[in-house]
Amino acid sequence: MKAVIYARWSSLEQGKGSSLERQMDLCEQFCAEQGWEVIDRLRDEGKSAYTGANLHEGQLAKFTQRVEQRLLRDDTVLVVEQLDRISRLPPGQVIAWIQKVIGHGLTIATANDKLVLDSRKLEVDPIGIVSTVFNAFRAFQESKHKSDRIAESWRIRRKAAESGGKPITSVSPAWLTLDRETGVFHEIPERVEIVRRIFREYDEGFGKRKIASRLNAEGIAPWGRGDSKGDGWHPSYVQKILSNTAVLGEYQPHTRPRGGKREPSGDPIPNYFPAIIDEVSFARANSGRKRLPGGASKGNLSNLFSGLTRCAVCGGKMTYVKKQSAGAKRKNRTGDYTWSVSDDQSYLVCGRAIRHLECGNRNHFNYQKVEAGVVETVNHLVLDDEQFERPDEALEVEQELVALERQLGSRKAKSQRLLELYSETNNADAKRMWLETESSIAEHEQRLAELREQFLTAKGAVSPGEHVRRIRKFVAQINDADTDTRLDARRKTMAAMNAVIDFISFDANRKATVVFMGGAHNIKLSDKGAVEQEFSFLVELSEGDKTVTLDDGIELVIPVKSLRDGLAGDDPVRQSKLDKLVGRDERYRVGVAEIEAEDQKAKGG
Repeated sequence: MKAVIYARWSSLEQGKGSSLERQMDLCEQFCAEQGWEVIDRLRDEGKSAYTGANLHEGQLAKFTQRVEQRLLRDDTVLVVEQLDRISRLPPGQVIAWIQKVIGHGLTIATANDKLVLDSRKLEVDPIGIVSTVFNAFRAFQESKHKSDRIAESWRIRRKAAESGGKPITSVSPAWLTLDRETGVFHEIPERVEIVRRIFREYDEGFGKRKIASRLNAEGIAPWGRGDSKGDGWHPSYVQKILSNTAVLGEYQPHTRPRGGKREPSGDPIPNYFPAIIDEVSFARANSGRKRLPGGASKGNLSNLFSGLTRCAVCGGKMTYVKKQSAGAKRKNRTGDYTWSVSDDQSYLVCGRAIRHLECGNRNHFNYQKVEAGVVETVNHLVLDDEQFERPDEALEVEQELVALERQLGSRKAKSQRLLELYSETNNADAKRMWLETESSIAEHEQRLAELREQFLTAKGAVSPGEHVRRIRKFVAQINDADTDTRLDARRKTMAAMNAVIDFISFDANRKATVVFMGGAHNIKLSDKGAVEQEFSFLVELSEGDKTVTLDDGIELVIPVKSLRDGLAGDDPVRQSKLDKLVGRDERYRVGVAEIEAEDQKAKGG
């Protein structure tokens, strides 16, 4: 006979050990004893027989299809270590599967007890087959009871943890340690300070790669023990810290169904760990805004456009080239006259062109002039209240606001999972929990609306006119003589531009074009920084649906939604940014009108 050996284990970890080797060796030996030729070896890694996943997907499922399609010889035998390697589903389902494949000519053999099941045995001893399957079913019951006991144990421990009892598990974040006698988590001061530093530097504009490099350069050892200890800090681990809600004191229990993926189990448990980061800092670190590609150098952030510029000819990146620093000495050609450079002499040039690749755009754009023109022109579209200091009295409201926004996101994800479960199973409990979650979402959204109004009041939202004045004052700080003031202003400006500007292109005609949010607003400047052309949809977006009367008198309504979808697509993050862009433009126009009216009134007085 032609033998096909099948091995399965329910976790990838077991596959690394003796499970695969044991199953294969036993089956190979059995086939040799029977004189069967092994023609194939099938393996299902991490497929659970407890859930039946291996019968519906993986190698066994594909093999079953071949049997049903009569693609195998009649003298083929499927050899397994023992019957529960095929399935630990209830007996009725297992018997149905065995009858189906045996009915198509397949023989099944188990190596541990040398049992052979074929069509002849099915005819003469069907009770024996049923008995064999029921014996295997005991393994299913043992697995189920074990799973139920573990689940109940975790439920009890979770309930105790939620009421302030002992922790569910001794596992803790790397910056905490657990006192096993008291069940209390304690901070590791030097590690807590590193976590706070990571959040602080990330908020200041440093990227994950830059933060990791700085930690490595300072010789700060990575966390972990033995093989789990890395060879230094990595950007991926910095990201793991930034996104870990344990810094807020939360613990999210997880479950891993047999053969399934690790998934959240229930809602996070608040106040489980000591909180070391506030809600606002966590929300800002996970807001999805673009990071600055580099850090500060000598108290300055030279290129505000890093990551945004591109060549309009070849599509390559523009390179920032610094040729002279302020104060550098220069001579004329004859060498009889020397002077000091008053300002930095920096340029933007196509990176492909200077490497002599295929690009004809060899223009050098004076960076200082372009920066001045862009910042002066677009500042009102990129700067918002978040770029200015928040009064202390607003902090409490803001903490609750960002915490509620995060909880709302979690509940929406939970609602989606419950809805999918109800759709697939028609389970009444899933429907009830989904409806409860939807009700909770509605309450959260109502509370969020209230908090947003409170926040604007608490932080003393200024009038549009005052907002225009503080933007103008802020822009002046970009080149302030004070190092800290200048660096803070440049970092905030760079982060704000990266949030809403798609790119800045530089063409062969020495023009620079700033493109906001898919073309919602476009500005073309000369290489001297002067605005030559401006095209925008922001006013149309703020005014709502537009009615156009055609030549034949028919009125056509152009919905704003179509325009919005064309600019931002169906990405909710870009839609939100587009809304903010429209709001900033409208606020600025109102503010300028207020200032002009005040000036006219003052002149008239």
